[in-house]
Amino acid sequence: MEKHNIQIGLFGGAFDPFHSGHLSSVRQALEVVGTVIISPSAQHPYGKRMAPWEQRHEWIQRSLAAWMSKSDLIRVRVSDHEKSLSKRLGRAIYSIDSLEYLCDQECLAKSDIALVVGQDVAPVIGTFHRGEELSEYPLLVTRDPQKSVHSSWIREQIYSGQCPRDRLSPFIAKSVLGSIINAYGESHVSE
Repeated sequence: MEKHNIQIGLFGGAFDPFHSGHLSSVRQALEVVGTVIISPSAQHPYGKRMAPWEQRHEWIQRSLAAWMSKSDLIRVRVSDHEKSLSKRLGRAIYSIDSLEYLCDQECLAKSDIALVVGQDVAPVIGTFHRGEELSEYPLLVTRDPQKSVHSSWIREQIYSGQCPRDRLSPFIAKSVLGSIINAYGESHVSE
């Protein structure tokens, strides 16, 4: 396996649902790091309602299986650490919490793990919880070739009766659209 300077890229978020923009970020991160750990939020830090964690976890795993080669897929892990930490601490888990947890669990130096964010998030990273401490970790900013792809936009499209199939994995597009609406409830559109 190719040697990478940064061992792990942590890619966290709601992934509500996981879409082609997220996949693009994972692929770009794999060009720079040895392993990408995808960490779906257990509780949204701003209190936004999300589809159940188990469902989002499954969406990510099935989307990756449909979209990625086996050689890339073995370098990607979908982690449940935020779910267990959130349950233990009784609060939302922030990026800094996940980075510190993974450094401890994987016996890594801060320089060995990067926070993976999209270009839309990079300008506001300093406003994140304990944002100054985040600057002690490498930041891997990915470009979104489809700048209009955001989970909130996808949910709005689904609620308006349109399915952006080109932005969703076949599993989500074919099997989960009804579940997405059920998971969000009738009142949930663009949160």
